[in-house]
Amino acid sequence: MRDVHRRTWVAGAIAAVITVAVSAPARGAQEPKASVSSGRIALPASGETTAHAFLVVENPTMYDFYVVSAMTDVAGAVEIRRAGKDVPVSEATVPAYGQLKMDQKGVHLLLKDLKKPLNENDKVEITVVTEVGTKLSVEAVVKKE
Repeated sequence: MRDVHRRTWVAGAIAAVITVAVSAPARGAQEPKASVSSGRIALPASGETTAHAFLVVENPTMYDFYVVSAMTDVAGAVEIRRAGKDVPVSEATVPAYGQLKMDQKGVHLLLKDLKKPLNENDKVEITVVTEVGTKLSVEAVVKKE
């Protein structure tokens, strides 16, 4: 009778190990990471020193994160703004398993103190920074709105 219990226990232990091995991620498999895409900058009028930038920040993880700043070489400063607000905001939420679509009706980036005139089809690298210091970059194209 003892052998029957021992075989049952061993069979159960082996089944548990197989279940864990099958459900665990493959060795070397990478966890999904946040990314940024669809970058575009609204072509500013001639002589303007500011421009509005729009992009999409993707979050494939189970936790919200926050965009707290942004930078680009073509502007002296970049601010996170909300449509209708004339002041910068300190952060923008990227929801878990979701995305933050920056557009003219919501959250967007304001490129201030442009260092050079922007022309249609120029490509500009924009980097957003999360609350933990992760930097996500995208090449944004200047487009006439």
